[in-house]
Amino acid sequence: MIKDPLFDAIKDYGFEISEFGPPEESGIYMVLYGEAYLGFLTGPLMIAYIGSSKNIKKRVLNPNHPYRVLYNLKHKTHLVFTASKVMKEGYRELEWKLISEFMPDMNKVGKGYILR
Repeated sequence: MIKDPLFDAIKDYGFEISEFGPPEESGIYMVLYGEAYLGFLTGPLMIAYIGSSKNIKKRVLNPNHPYRVLYNLKHKTHLVFTASKVMKEGYRELEWKLISEFMPDMNKVGKGYILR
């Protein structure tokens, strides 16, 4: 179990983390990361990206997706994972609300991704 205030906040929105990976359904997902040692979180949890898709699993596993980019850069020193909320409709509005609230580092700005 992850002990972090940000983790508690996203759980309050109804996001779930599955050991089987993201669902093959529509909804919103977050790419999360934090410093880790031997698979245990040792630093604060951060949201790198928030997105939505008709098939979350298919989107996240795309090799050019921010999740894959971040995983390839940081997987040796950080935990990198996704949290998702399955929704049939209204997920675009909630996506924009969450982006405005959490301001993730890798959400698209202009024509490219930024990583602060």
